[in-house]
Amino acid sequence: MAYSITKARKARPRKAVTTAGLITFDQFYDIVEENVKADLLDGKILRDSPAIPRHTHVVSRFSHLISSYAEKFDLGEVFGATGTGRLSKYQGPEPDVFFICRKIRSW
Repeated sequence: MAYSITKARKARPRKAVTTAGLITFDQFYDIVEENVKADLLDGKILRDSPAIPRHTHVVSRFSHLISSYAEKFDLGEVFGATGTGRLSKYQGPEPDVFFICRKIRSW
């Protein structure tokens, strides 16, 4: 597949948002706007720069493959980058793709 971008953008370091003390998952939801890509890691908010087209293409294909397999065998649910997973009080990453097994799903 050909891309219109001739030169790949260099990855920029993630920007940490400075606040006093550690941020909890609940505070994270109050601080970060809904349309902002950010993760809560070790009580600190990290914001990402936009993904390059190649990254978006790979994630889309990968998500489709996992979703198709999970649906075919009724294994669980696959979610995309707009979902944040609460792992602990101070951990809430927003992965590109994540899977929740039907056996442990609680909703």
